[in-house]
Amino acid sequence: MLVAMVLPVAARAADPEREAIDQLNQTRHARGLAALHRSSSLSRSAKRYASRMLRRHYFGHLAHIQVANGFGHAAETIAMHPGWSAAPLGTVRQWMASPHHRELLLSARFHWVGMGLARGRMGSRAVTTWVAHLGTP
Repeated sequence: MLVAMVLPVAARAADPEREAIDQLNQTRHARGLAALHRSSSLSRSAKRYASRMLRRHYFGHLAHIQVANGFGHAAETIAMHPGWSAAPLGTVRQWMASPHHRELLLSARFHWVGMGLARGRMGSRAVTTWVAHLGTP
């Protein structure tokens, strides 16, 4: 019985992207909004972009969000914090504290979400970058 209670927490800790999506959907639910559906393709594009920023040593948005063709509209939020800790709850809270990010993440326009994170170095600092891609067909 004890093992069954420990495993879900361990599984959640092993998937910070899913934990961030769960936290985002709890925030949406508290405001009477529908949950976003997890998209594998948006998660892949978010992960690729989070890694790309680290490889190229920059933090910012590109002019075009590269997501799967099935999404007619897309949006993106990004975050970066020092260290290797994923901090999914802190990342979602950081986005909710920003009016522009909050507006996107709580928009009823989007129905799908993908989260990606990457850990690496930005200059001499160890950092974790997060990307959330939102989409609607």
